[in-house]
Amino acid sequence: MSLLLFSTMNNQKEHSDLVEIELKNRLASISKTDTLYVDFTLNDFLINFLEENMYTKEKNFSEYNTLVPFLSESNIKMIFNEQEVIYLKKEINNNFTFTEKDIILKRVVRSNYEEEKKAIGNDGMKLINFKQKERLFMSKPVILSNQEYAISAYSYGNHDSFSSGIHIYRKIKGVWKIYAEIKTSFS
Repeated sequence: MSLLLFSTMNNQKEHSDLVEIELKNRLASISKTDTLYVDFTLNDFLINFLEENMYTKEKNFSEYNTLVPFLSESNIKMIFNEQEVIYLKKEINNNFTFTEKDIILKRVVRSNYEEEKKAIGNDGMKLINFKQKERLFMSKPVILSNQEYAISAYSYGNHDSFSSGIHIYRKIKGVWKIYAEIKTSFS
């Protein structure tokens, strides 16, 4: 029982470490005085990406054109094989809570985009301020079954201009690093 508790606590720390990497990455790209508003709403986007890019023997390898420029064939087969995709989807749906107290970085605020948007209504000044906020939308970062790689979806920018993609992380000497970035677009 205590081993399970330790494993759960360790996974929570690993997830928090991955979120912190993403937050620091985005903070580095905005003005030193701007606040970054974070919303964890991209789990479904990540699940769809995993399903669309699942490696099967029936598919010709050239059909993985979204992944080929960023990952080797062996990495695609390891990360996107059917068993791993099933495992990752289950992990995405497992409990992971990331609260305000977990965000120890200054200039980062947990937000709920949809609730903020509703609250503004037609107030012109509030709407202008709302549209200018730097935002980061994320999925839950999930760690592959081999514990060596992790994956998450992100979208960042302000109301008029967003960039989105998938980050593949690799644990090197006990430290998570961004290993590959796959640019995507929302449809």
